[in-house]
Amino acid sequence: MDVKSRGFLTVLICLLITLKASGFYVGITYVENAVAKGAVCLDGSPPAYHIDKGFGAGINNWLVHIEGGGWCNNATTCLARKNTRLGSSKQMVKQLAFSGILHNKPKFNPDFYNWNRIKVRYCDGSSFTGDVEAVDPATNLHYRGARVWLAVIEDLLAKGMKNAENAILSGCSAGGLTSILHCDSFKALLPMGTKVKCLSDAGYFINAKDVSGTMHIQSFYEDVVKTHGSVKNLPVSCTSRVNPSLCFFPQYMAQQIRTPLFILNAAYDSWQIKNILAPGVADPHGKWHYCKLDIKNCSPSQIQTMQGYRLEFLSALTVLGRSTERGMFINSCYAHCQSEMQETWLRDDSPVLNKIPIAKAVGDWFYDRSPFQKIDCPYPCDSTCHNRVFDPQENHETSSFRIREMSRILILKPDPRALCRSRGQGDEHLGEAPSAKTLKRSSSVTRDAGDQLIITPLGAGNEVGRSCVYMSYKGKTVLFDCGIHPAYSGMAALPYFDEIDPSTIDVLLVTHFHLDHAASLPYFLEKTTFKGRVYMTHATKAIYKLLLSDYVKVSKVSVEDMLYDEQDILRSMEKIEVIDFHQTLEVNGIRFWCYTAGHVLGAAMFMVDIAGVRVLYTGDYSREEDRHLRAAETPQFSPDICIIESTYGVQLHQPRLVREKRFTDVIHSTISQGGRVLIPAFALGRAQELLLILDEYWSNHPELHNIPIYYASPLAKRCMAVYQTYINAMNDRIRNQFANSNPFDFKHISPLKSIENFEDVGPSVVMASPSGLQSGLSRQLFDMWCSDKKNACVIPGYVVEGTLAKTIINEPKEVTLMNGLTAPLNMQVHYISFSAHADFAQTSTFLKELMPPNIILVHGEANEMGRLKQKLITQFADRNTKIISPKNCQSVEMYFNSEKMAKTIGKLAEKTPEAGETVSGLLVKKGFTYQIMAPDDLHVFSQLSTANIIQRISVPYSGAFGVIKHRLKQIYESVESPQVEESEGPALLVHERVTVKQESEKHVSVQWISDPISDMVSDSIVALILNISREMPKVTTVAETAKTEEETGKTTEKVIHSLLVSLFGDVKIGEQGKLVITVDGNVARLDGQTGDVESENESLKERVRTAFRRIHSAMRPIPLSASS
Repeated sequence: MDVKSRGFLTVLICLLITLKASGFYVGITYVENAVAKGAVCLDGSPPAYHIDKGFGAGINNWLVHIEGGGWCNNATTCLARKNTRLGSSKQMVKQLAFSGILHNKPKFNPDFYNWNRIKVRYCDGSSFTGDVEAVDPATNLHYRGARVWLAVIEDLLAKGMKNAENAILSGCSAGGLTSILHCDSFKALLPMGTKVKCLSDAGYFINAKDVSGTMHIQSFYEDVVKTHGSVKNLPVSCTSRVNPSLCFFPQYMAQQIRTPLFILNAAYDSWQIKNILAPGVADPHGKWHYCKLDIKNCSPSQIQTMQGYRLEFLSALTVLGRSTERGMFINSCYAHCQSEMQETWLRDDSPVLNKIPIAKAVGDWFYDRSPFQKIDCPYPCDSTCHNRVFDPQENHETSSFRIREMSRILILKPDPRALCRSRGQGDEHLGEAPSAKTLKRSSSVTRDAGDQLIITPLGAGNEVGRSCVYMSYKGKTVLFDCGIHPAYSGMAALPYFDEIDPSTIDVLLVTHFHLDHAASLPYFLEKTTFKGRVYMTHATKAIYKLLLSDYVKVSKVSVEDMLYDEQDILRSMEKIEVIDFHQTLEVNGIRFWCYTAGHVLGAAMFMVDIAGVRVLYTGDYSREEDRHLRAAETPQFSPDICIIESTYGVQLHQPRLVREKRFTDVIHSTISQGGRVLIPAFALGRAQELLLILDEYWSNHPELHNIPIYYASPLAKRCMAVYQTYINAMNDRIRNQFANSNPFDFKHISPLKSIENFEDVGPSVVMASPSGLQSGLSRQLFDMWCSDKKNACVIPGYVVEGTLAKTIINEPKEVTLMNGLTAPLNMQVHYISFSAHADFAQTSTFLKELMPPNIILVHGEANEMGRLKQKLITQFADRNTKIISPKNCQSVEMYFNSEKMAKTIGKLAEKTPEAGETVSGLLVKKGFTYQIMAPDDLHVFSQLSTANIIQRISVPYSGAFGVIKHRLKQIYESVESPQVEESEGPALLVHERVTVKQESEKHVSVQWISDPISDMVSDSIVALILNISREMPKVTTVAETAKTEEETGKTTEKVIHSLLVSLFGDVKIGEQGKLVITVDGNVARLDGQTGDVESENESLKERVRTAFRRIHSAMRPIPLSASS
């Protein structure tokens, strides 16, 4: 047997073992009566399905699962399927393995195991949408997918589904798309009152460009719809709005689905990566071949391209909204179809999100136990993934759907090796630095968990957007920033808040007002369990309200997708506290203060000190002073960790004056030719800098005075009022100018509230928000002007991936307008960065001055961040500086060995103690500071004060008071008789703490100042007095007491003798009352009065001496030192 045959046999055996362990076989059922209705497969054979009938409580519950298998888009590709199982029921296997969601054992499928479970075979090539009456005799192909769908459902209704109490329509891949397309019609075919929901597994295909920039998949679906006559069977709610072929993309039609829908999908769906992102036609040289076989083979640039595809996928998901009727399980795996395979549906090592496997997530959602809408952090953060690995020995793309360049055929070949993978494959960890969380497990060093400092980006990890960094140390937690991602909307724009427990956050520090740093704050404060405190600077708080109110108004999302409303913003304002620059505050043991960061008005860098460990979070900063802002400060001491932005990586900014000249030259040239200039910018921040430049330039060029400049923002006037209020927070240039005139009282710039107020009659310059051209005024003007080559768009700062502004920098030939139509991009696009972010020169100098031992990079695209990291590693190579660039949700763990030090203050500090001397006082802890002080100093050095509680108890006693004295002397070493008035009764003072006094013939009082030791001593005295009263009622005189004491002494001797016997065995009384102890022929003599021991055996001598000392210590009165 050759190697290839042995390999095939091994794979086959492995597959059989897997199926036997977690699956069972179900026979096929043909719907013969469907043929008369024309409901047939491509070759004219009858439809088919496999059914495993329900039992017990599930007898009236039905799960209809649709098989996947791609599509055919013309006669050629459909003929290729005609004589396969994907086009003919004659070619289908008679027995099919049921596992995963179709399993019949509660262990493997706890919520649906006893339902009627059906797998509908797929043999039409159109996701059951086709219906063409005519049959071409040349091919004899039947395009009847919609009829097949209806015939199968009618057959199931007749077999009992008409009595269904619960029903699910599910499917995988092309079947997953079917479960969305037919979701509402499935519900309509079932009886009223049936609880119906739909599950799409790997069926959420998106309309995206491939690596060559072509919309290949869209043209493919156009052919599918045309060939199969699908238009009339697609949802009318979709076909009435867009081109019918777009209805094969759920992003255009899922929002209109009324039936509850659950989307199960891998963000890096292996089929979509192989056939939408990097199909063979787009990769003629095979650069993606090995990457598509195994994601571990992908280069960094390919991974980055896939990360971009993931972002597009998540953006397409936002149409689903946040309704709890929608379910979502989006993991970051390289996988396809996860509900049919046991290893991914439910097994000990199956994929999880928030520790919940797919089976439980779907079950909880269907039975309304709890909603589930989770999106995983980016690859490779999820170690629970079962990533697909495809066969590299095939000469084509084995184990995938593949698009052939000539025939465009899409066929699934399942890879049996993927089913038999060893556990743990795909669990590789990133080894970025010794402090990375995933490497910690290999360390053999035992560390105190309390010394562990954890930093986790919940946003801005290898991306720009939704800045949010979590830090935990010594049981204290801090959250830095709370932004949204400008490229997304709804829940997809939020940081990964589900990775943390908001209720544990002590303090939240917001660096500045930009949306990507502050816009999720109302959501976090009002829609989560957060109970901590929030701080930002005065200017940031003032502008925060304006900016977020505008954000809510201009957001083009449905009401249910809105993260918060105006009332949430107002309520959040009440919770926000302000901090001045350099002001030190403390919250729950966390000390923090802030420095000027440049960037925008009010922007701050925060320094946090927890137990002596200092962490600097820069936020966005700039070390270049511009026309109105100061440069960022450099802290006077080095932090232990610096979390720093890396927006521009290793890029270098042009000198400011050079940029300003380019900016004004482009604008002057454009309007001189009769064109319009659009400047998309944030309403606040860089806008004010650019307005200062433009107003000055217009003042110096009278020929431009007839050309209007508009500051197009609903916030225009209010923004300027805020800037005028905080003049003192700006640089000396502005403050000096303000002494004579208001620099923000522009002479040549007019506000523009909306497009309705704009008269577009000639050349003009308009600065409008938002900067990314996602929506709002800037997008409206762009759509109006983009096709005229006389016009120009000046991008004045950094733009986020996924936005239109980022797209047009690459100057595509066409752009998609807000109405869905395309238009040529003829206007000139200029990128002139005035972005107040640090470039490499600024970052390098800043870190050289600070010299932090640990640097964590955030707020940068992966490629730029990677280049910066490598350059910094080289720069700090001689200092052993750790430089880490974690991805979102990837935790960085560091350990700091902090020593607890207590300082003596007040009276205790007046005298230097001698070596070995004991110093006692009150230990006072405030935060992570320890102080020892005298009780009298407590009110001086703290907000605490002392008080004495005098306790007094009266105990019945009618015996001789001398008896109490003698008994106390037996127990306590210090028992004195204090001087008292003759008229008063006798008294005793025990260890100068507790006073025992005879109050009358029948009562004794016990009095003391309460403290732990005195309380203990007093309790024992009261017990002693009660015991004397009970056991010695006849002892009333001192003489009788002495007699009793003598008897007690004899008893003590007996006790000592008995204890020695128990230890050594042979103990006798010898000459002069000495005790003679014999052990193994060795003799020792013990003097019971002095404790001296005589013996020739030194070992025995020492054992007897030690034993007697311990017994004697236990029997003698308690010394003063024992109770102090």
